[in-house]
Amino acid sequence: DRTVEGVTAEVALRLEGGGPAFGFYAEGGYRDLINDDADPVTVGLAANPAQALSTAFDNPLSQQAMVNLGITARLGERMNLDIGYRGRFAEAADSHVGAITLSLPF
Repeated sequence: DRTVEGVTAEVALRLEGGGPAFGFYAEGGYRDLINDDADPVTVGLAANPAQALSTAFDNPLSQQAMVNLGITARLGERMNLDIGYRGRFAEAADSHVGAITLSLPF
């Protein structure tokens, strides 16, 4: 069995605005991996006399800048349409996510 235990810290600043029909938000921040106690990954073939190989690797998304942007349209008294983008930018890897959300609270 392999265990992965880690502690991350995140700080962000969010700006929101808009009027009665439309709104927007912009958020920027930084996230870092403070402690990473992951066991190495071990690979071996069952019933094979060859030695199993183990390797450890760094988290590709440590020390990352974060960006969240979006707009909200109020389509009625209880219905909202949100369109947003979330980006994560690190030295070894980037992540880009877009979302369209229709919400109807009741």
